[in-house]
Amino acid sequence: MEQRVIRKTNAIKKQLSELEYVIFSFKKQLIEDDCSPEEQEATFHEITIYRLKHCIDTFWRYLETYLRDEGFPLEILSPKSMIRTSVRSRLINEEEASSLMATIEIRNKIADEENEENPRKITECAPEIFNAMNIIVERLTKRLEDNELGA
Repeated sequence: MEQRVIRKTNAIKKQLSELEYVIFSFKKQLIEDDCSPEEQEATFHEITIYRLKHCIDTFWRYLETYLRDEGFPLEILSPKSMIRTSVRSRLINEEEASSLMATIEIRNKIADEENEENPRKITECAPEIFNAMNIIVERLTKRLEDNELGA
């Protein structure tokens, strides 16, 4: 396994870990802090969206590096083309592809500063996005490890 794949794997695992903390533990910590429920809610949404954005961006860089390292052809370096290549290459299934396509839409909403989308709607998607990315990263990590053992 090349060093860049190892670095990208470590980077996405770190981002996933930070996103997991925000989604599942951070709100409990906010409740213990001395701030109003409105401040707690706003802070939770702001931090979750920030972490989600960075995690999604890191995931795409990880997937691109993984596909290139494995020799899969990438015609265009867009998330949608990487998803299509991943499905054709049987790295992800159709259900995961659908979830990742929805993730692209969420990421685009986050990037659109003019968007008036309710932050709650975006943060409600965070656990599903986390789970989808985490499952794929774990599977691809195992595949790389198995390939290393077989080499």
